[in-house]
Amino acid sequence: MSKTRKKSTPGQYSLSLEKTFGALDGALDRSAGLIAEAIRRSRLSRDEVLDRLNVLLGRDISSAQFNAWLTESNKNRLPAFDVLAALAYVLDIGEAVESLFEPFGWKLADRKEQAYADLGRIQIEREQLAARDANARRIIKGGK
Repeated sequence: MSKTRKKSTPGQYSLSLEKTFGALDGALDRSAGLIAEAIRRSRLSRDEVLDRLNVLLGRDISSAQFNAWLTESNKNRLPAFDVLAALAYVLDIGEAVESLFEPFGWKLADRKEQAYADLGRIQIEREQLAARDANARRIIKGGK
């Protein structure tokens, strides 16, 4: 027995979601621009970048496909996310990937930023535990 999926109706999604996905178009353009600029500035040739991508991904991306992704006139030129992430790694341009997350309010974090976030969460937990501790001690001493 298969479940039938409820079809969405026009206007079902919120305006903020529509704005978010509308902003994604601009993010895609920014990301593609960052990649194209990084390729132009790179000390690596396109062939060297492609070779490194192929090694990282464990598969062969053709020169034609790679060049199509880098063609300014190609509106659908961004590669799949795994290729984009590998390309950002090879070219050291995490901002190209991060720009794709901006419309959703997300941010990439390196290990150091993750550690700072963890420390912040730990501090908040300490403060909450200290408040619970103080409350429990007040109750034990007969207070309210």
